[in-house]
Amino acid sequence: MISHDLARLSPIWALVLVYGLFSLTSHLNIGHRHLLPIYPAIFVACGACAFFLHTRLAMTIFAGSMVCWQITESALLRPDYLAYFNQTAGGPKNGYKHLVDSSLDWGQDLPALREWLSQHSDHLGTGPVYLAYFGTALPQWYGIDAKLLPFDRSAPNLARLEPGTYCISATSLQQVYSHQHGKWTLQYESDYQLALARSVHEADLAGSSSRMHNEDLQRLRFARLCAYLRKREPVAEIGNSILVFQLGQRELDHALYASPIELAAR
Repeated sequence: MISHDLARLSPIWALVLVYGLFSLTSHLNIGHRHLLPIYPAIFVACGACAFFLHTRLAMTIFAGSMVCWQITESALLRPDYLAYFNQTAGGPKNGYKHLVDSSLDWGQDLPALREWLSQHSDHLGTGPVYLAYFGTALPQWYGIDAKLLPFDRSAPNLARLEPGTYCISATSLQQVYSHQHGKWTLQYESDYQLALARSVHEADLAGSSSRMHNEDLQRLRFARLCAYLRKREPVAEIGNSILVFQLGQRELDHALYASPIELAAR
């Protein structure tokens, strides 16, 4: 009887499977939103399954528990609904390890970052605040006094990174739109070391490095820093989309010059 009832949902499952298959194998990949059309079908199927099995006590208890779980998680996450991930995915604090870009981070948490910085100003130390976020608004509009990462790549000399507070949005941390996306590789490390050597050589000869080499080194250095930070626990997650790290000189030296952690983990 149950199998007969579930078979009546075949058109719904067919829609979900066929659309999901084409969506996941498509070359157009700009976020989880491409899967949203299957959600109504899934909700209908779940409701139908609950109706077919409502006479079973275990099913009733399970369905009620799931509803209560959803309500509780949503209430605790308020108002950061974009960053919702359930506990099987590690919860909202681990969401950036699975999805970024429009599925999590649109630079929407600058106001929340301003509030966090103002509330924790006594604990930030004397170092500068650095910010790399996925968005187009000027942080100054929100009262955030921070040095933007990566620095101006057209500058004649490579600006030095100092110990301080590093606020990195999830999309920037994962380097989604960088040439060095994904885990740090031997090729990325080779490119970084070559750009670093060229910068030192040119500075010794002419007192400044060329704009092209400076751009390469700025980009590679920031990507290497992000690779290091991906292996560290942030001191705070603002709206679960901007991660805050406190770095001293020792941590910076390790991030920029020591053997990369992501390579050592292989």
